[in-house]
Amino acid sequence: MRLWPALVLFALPAQAQDTGGMLLTFGIEARVETASNLGLEVPAEPRTTQASTRLSFGFLTETPSQRLSFDASAALRAASGPNTGAAQTGLTDPRAALSYRQETASAAVVLTGRISEADIAFLRPLDDFVNEEGEIELPADLEDLTGTGLRRSQDLSAGIDWGTDRAVGLGLTASTSALRYSKAGPGLFDSRRDSLSARMRLSFSEVTEATLEASTSRFDDDAPLSPQRRTTSLELGLVHSRPDGALSARLNRTRTEDGPRTTLSFGRSFDLPLGALSASLGATRGVTGKTGLTGALDYRHDGPDGSLSLGFRRALEPGNDDTERQVTALRIGYSHALGAATTLGTTFSYVSSQDTATGLGVDNGSLGVTLSHQLTPDWTLDTGLRHDLRDEDGLGRAKGNTLFLSLRRSFDTRF
Repeated sequence: MRLWPALVLFALPAQAQDTGGMLLTFGIEARVETASNLGLEVPAEPRTTQASTRLSFGFLTETPSQRLSFDASAALRAASGPNTGAAQTGLTDPRAALSYRQETASAAVVLTGRISEADIAFLRPLDDFVNEEGEIELPADLEDLTGTGLRRSQDLSAGIDWGTDRAVGLGLTASTSALRYSKAGPGLFDSRRDSLSARMRLSFSEVTEATLEASTSRFDDDAPLSPQRRTTSLELGLVHSRPDGALSARLNRTRTEDGPRTTLSFGRSFDLPLGALSASLGATRGVTGKTGLTGALDYRHDGPDGSLSLGFRRALEPGNDDTERQVTALRIGYSHALGAATTLGTTFSYVSSQDTATGLGVDNGSLGVTLSHQLTPDWTLDTGLRHDLRDEDGLGRAKGNTLFLSLRRSFDTRF
């Protein structure tokens, strides 16, 4: 956890320099839940009951040329059931994220950092890996996230762009990410990936621009007899903006230690009166020499009494050991207002991941229903039920149910 002090120290100078005011956000959530087969083990493990209190803090300061945000949270947990020792109780699941952006008339600098630690037995990949837009961001170690142990994730990125107000622009981005495990399952090994990319943007007009990006990465892990792996990639993109959205095309050529991978795709996005729709369709020739359809679909509708979101994607991408996997992911979310203070929400998620070389795969599914009631303008009561399913080739099918009740509050203050 050596990055925690660095994140905090980095935030303090930028905070002092800001002159545009600050927004502080505080949150607290008290939660009680009981779950059957919490770790989705085969055979099923006994019931686990836990009580936790999560505290969160957010800081945001913004001016016309700068934006700094810092978020942190941690939970106090008491649990009873199988494998609930010292690692799973007490102060658990610390998380922190930092983002800084500074813009001038013709350049921009972006710095981001994120660090988290989680108990694998209490981790729900299809819930805990969803971004702010409701899209599933799959972790590289998705297939092996079962059982017990600690998972630590660290990500750092720095990027700079020149010529943002000109017809030709250049950019550089450097990033590093690491996964560390403690007392985890046999398929999880510590790993690190370092990446560097350079890009060029060419604006043909106010509505049409092309991008060319070259990147390279180095991957290391602690698996036995696992050599260092290098990947290089070259991507050409074209975007044409229209009054109702945009047209796009992308050609990517990636060379891995297992062979080359080529992707060609076309996309279209629409700005709708009550939401947005974007879709892409293409074909990818993987390292095995086989060609298959790939694509994505994202839809959002915000109505007066509720909202609907849908996300789908199918892609070839690197997995936990940097070998190629085919991933199909689907997420559907729906919420409906039952009254002035009560909302019913449902979420369905499904992810299928398959190693293209061995053919072995893992399917993960989750279906949840949540009833939320606004007790006061500041306090919200949630209760719900979730059903989880995991089916792994060679291991079998595991399922579990979780019933929970939580009370949460979030409030802001400015100065």
